[in-house]
Amino acid sequence: MDMNIKGEPGVAIFLGIIALIAVLAAIFPEYAWWLSTGWKYKDLEPTDANIISIRVTGIIIALILVGTIIFGVF
Repeated sequence: MDMNIKGEPGVAIFLGIIALIAVLAAIFPEYAWWLSTGWKYKDLEPTDANIISIRVTGIIIALILVGTIIFGVF
């Protein structure tokens, strides 16, 4: 039984969806903050550090996943 997942389209689609979510988090960090933390509290705004960390993390994750999809390193 071959357990090699290289070339599996399902893996590439899954990684593409996760990369899209990471890009959206980088573009709209306030919304990503609200989805993860903001809904728990009333009248609370994210700090600048939260926004920067969400944006940087989203960019890094998106770059890693897109590189993984392009170069086929599964």
